[in-house]
Amino acid sequence: MNVRSPKLTRSLAAAAEALRHALGGCTAGQAETPHDQRRRQILAAARACFARSGFHGASMQEICSAAQMSPGGLYRYFRSKDEMIDAIVEEQRLRNVRLLGELSGPGPLTDRLVSIAMVFVREMSELGSVALMTEVYAESFRNSALGEKFLSNENEVRNGIRTFMEQQMAEGRIAPTHDLEAVLSFMCGMMDGVVMRMAFDGALSPERIEPLLREVVVTLLRPDDTGLRPDDIGLKPDETGAGAPAD
Repeated sequence: MNVRSPKLTRSLAAAAEALRHALGGCTAGQAETPHDQRRRQILAAARACFARSGFHGASMQEICSAAQMSPGGLYRYFRSKDEMIDAIVEEQRLRNVRLLGELSGPGPLTDRLVSIAMVFVREMSELGSVALMTEVYAESFRNSALGEKFLSNENEVRNGIRTFMEQQMAEGRIAPTHDLEAVLSFMCGMMDGVVMRMAFDGALSPERIEPLLREVVVTLLRPDDTGLRPDDIGLKPDETGAGAPAD
């Protein structure tokens, strides 16, 4: 049975409240208001324009045309491109919050880690998603306000995963000898690189990435002699080497 630490529970509760506030007070099962729907449509149009023309290259007129509305109508929702960019980054942060919440769900640890990673991979496989991601990275170095927001987003994800992994270590499900900071940096860097490569490399697809990702996760979390159970990290007994004949 997975028992959430008080720290993780507080983090998830705060994230859920942030998500509720960002959605205009709506909770799961409640319908969007016309204002919320229109705002979402504008952001979808802005994402497409930013992915195609870049944050600096895309004009407000281009976004208005893509959203099929007048400049005056658009300004009722967003007064500038910077406000749209901030909203897009915030959407990504809330997406990450939802995925982090799934870490504490049922099932083997490896399955949970691979599952949330594959949500990210599949989202990035959509047309324009990687182009937008690279624009966010680039813009974070050009605009200090956006850069701080992006880095805060990145750190929130990293801290959430770290808190969860530390709990798993405390419960004896992950070997405590692992260099957790290096593991986190490696996994984040690997995922960024994989989805960027996927944008132009036909040899990579979500279906081909998933088994490779599982191998990486299993290797990083392979149990040692601390008494970890193979099923705790999604390994079959014969994958641990425990039943292998002696040399």
